[in-house]
Amino acid sequence: MEKLIFENSKGQVIEIGDTRPFILTKLEGMGGVHVNIRTQKSPFQDGKGYISNDLEPRVIFATLTIVADTEEQMIEHRKTISSIFNPKLGQGRLTYQRADVKRSIDIISEVTPTFPDAEDFKDNQQVCGLQLYGAIPFLEDMTLSSNEIVQWIGGMKFPLILPTQFATAGQNKINIVNTGDVETPITIEITGRATNPTLTNTLTGEFIRVKTILDETDKLIVTTEFGNKRVEKNGVNVFNYIDLNSTFMNLQEGDNVLEFTTDNNLDDAMVKITYRNRYMG
Repeated sequence: MEKLIFENSKGQVIEIGDTRPFILTKLEGMGGVHVNIRTQKSPFQDGKGYISNDLEPRVIFATLTIVADTEEQMIEHRKTISSIFNPKLGQGRLTYQRADVKRSIDIISEVTPTFPDAEDFKDNQQVCGLQLYGAIPFLEDMTLSSNEIVQWIGGMKFPLILPTQFATAGQNKINIVNTGDVETPITIEITGRATNPTLTNTLTGEFIRVKTILDETDKLIVTTEFGNKRVEKNGVNVFNYIDLNSTFMNLQEGDNVLEFTTDNNLDDAMVKITYRNRYMG
């Protein structure tokens, strides 16, 4: 069975499934999204030459049946739906569940919830229509995936001979496999000592380099999401620290061999990379 769970920006949650008072009866838009295809045509050319494409936002249509014991209860249920799907609250998070599969997407009501005329209310039931707009059309994993790169690890102790712990070089290169259908943005969190930290995708040659020196208490965060690119050091915007040759790269579908380097061999930073796999439907 299919189920929708929506949480708005105020933390209000509604579940629409196969139990009263909100029963899902029809759902469209979880699959197909319109594709914009760019082409060019030369004189005397048969057909056109393909250039690229991009996806339109996702529009989801849901029809539900509201079940109530009294007309007063029905009015309260209608008020609940209108309040939770209030577009003035901005985007909320919609979760789609079918069997054991769950995917989520940020949406906003494109049309406020619609209800038939009062005379259509009968048998303590009433139909309600929702039209939901996902500016980013991809469905995403429910939880963030996370991978870490540690430059220096543990080491050996000689407490009776030398009161010193020798650190050993950690693994500064990892392979992150994007199991989604499309590329996906990442958030990079760097903590600990680092001089001009650089993260490189060795398969594509893309890299992100931040020209700064971090000490052991500093935290640098870089977000590569289109329209939401950020570079912050200890919560302060330092976007101007980015090397101009850098690319706010995404994880490509499949393998991504990422290597972390700095300009000082004694640096001991830890890098955490988080992302959500994205799906076409």
